[in-house]
This record gives sequence, C-alpha cells and structure tokens, in this order.
Amino acid sequence: MATSVVAAWRARNGQGPLPSGSVTISGILPPPAASAASPAPSAAFGSDVGEYVKLVVGLGSLYALDMAIKKAFTAASITFPSALGGMFGVVALLLAVGESNASSLLAFYTPALNWIAKWLPLFYVASLVTLPLALKGIAGLLGANFGPNLMSAVGIKDTIARGLAAAGTAGGLGTASLTSKEPEALPFCALSYSLVGILSTFLIAIPAVRQLLMAIVA
Repeated sequence: MATSVVAAWRARNGQGPLPSGSVTISGILPPPAASAASPAPSAAFGSDVGEYVKLVVGLGSLYALDMAIKKAFTAASITFPSALGGMFGVVALLLAVGESNASSLLAFYTPALNWIAKWLPLFYVASLVTLPLALKGIAGLLGANFGPNLMSAVGIKDTIARGLAAAGTAGGLGTASLTSKEPEALPFCALSYSLVGILSTFLIAIPAVRQLLMAIVA
C-alpha cells in the first residue's frame, strides 16, 4: 500500500518510479546493507583446540628428545650441553628431510616453538654459560692426547716451551699428560697458568674487549 502511494506521488510530480531494490517494506527507507558474516563459534573453538594440541604434543616430543640426548651424552661421558646438541641435531634433521617435509614439520611445531622462544632464557642460558667449560674440557682432551707428540713432531723440545704450551692450551689435562713423562716441566706449567690468568684479567679490563665478549654471549 505504502509503495503504491509513493509511486503515485512521484508520477504526479513527473518523477519515474523507484527501483524495486531501493524500496523497503516501509516504502521510504532504503534496504539495509547486508552484514558481513561472522565466523562460526564452533570453527574458532576447533582451531584453538588444534593449536593447543599441537603445543602440548610439540613440547612433549621436544622434551622427550632432550631427555634422550641428555642420557646418551651422559652414557658416552660427553660434557657438551645436551640442549645445544639437540638444537644442532634438529637443524641437521631439517636439512636431511628436504624443504617440503621441513615446512610441514615447522608448521606442526610452530606453537611449541613460539612458546619456547618466549621462555628461551629459562632453557638455554644455563647451557650457554656452561658451553665454555665444555669446550675447555674438549680442548684439554685433545691437548692431553696429541699435545706432547705434536710438539715433538714440530721440533719443540725445550722443557720451558713445552710446559708453557701444554698448560696454556690444554689446561690441567694437558699438564697431567706432559708431566707424567716430563716432571721437570711442572713449574713451567704452573707459570703458564699464572700468565694466562694475568693476561685474561688485563684483557677483560679493556672496555672494548669486555663489550665484545658480552655481545658474543648475548
């Protein structure tokens, strides 16, 4: 009824009829704009549950992997931090499986990796702090096993030079290896310890050297 009245009024005033899509049931107001469809609550809930499942499964599998690596390192008497060993192992695995498979693994572990990135200092700072100690132990083992023979091979036969080199590069293990056969080198090993400590103290007192070391650790 209202539409007929509006059409008759427009005809008497020389105006054409309104388009059918621009007239509402009231005959005056334009039709309301269609509202954007909101996502279904069930779909959003299912997505959240899937992310939580990925988070729990990802963290659980990474924790199990870390424990397995730690036990393997302990059984093999390896002093290298297991957390860093696992990190290098994961990188090697991703390189081995190829780009497509690596992308799938990364997509699955993304929630867990984001959580670990948030709490990274809690898990890895301790390992990074002990890394120099582990590397020192590895250097000591290498020096103890190969140091005296290597010095003899290159012609270093002076007792003073051998003692200074063994303690300065291989620490206590190198000293024990050398002095077990050359006890006369022990005083020079002790002197090397003192010189290394004094030199390290002076170097760390230099601001540029200290900032460089802090940047490497950070």
